[in-house]
Amino acid sequence: MTLPLLLNLAETARQLGQVSTKTVRRMIASGELPSVKVRGSVKVPSDAVQQLIHNQWCPQPARESVICPSTREDRRIG
Repeated sequence: MTLPLLLNLAETARQLGQVSTKTVRRMIASGELPSVKVRGSVKVPSDAVQQLIHNQWCPQPARESVICPSTREDRRIG
């Protein structure tokens, strides 16, 4: 599955394992997730979401050398 370049809040929430859009907004406000505004809509770069998932689910030493199962396109957190 290929993700679009930018995700809306609901799409971001689904990729993060069905968290709420309020949680996504909190993550943006805290700086945990970057965002951009496009014509007034908040969008999150899909690569930032995938990087967040990778960083949270892969052990530190494995991040550079191993593809962790959680980064496979057919799996989601949750």
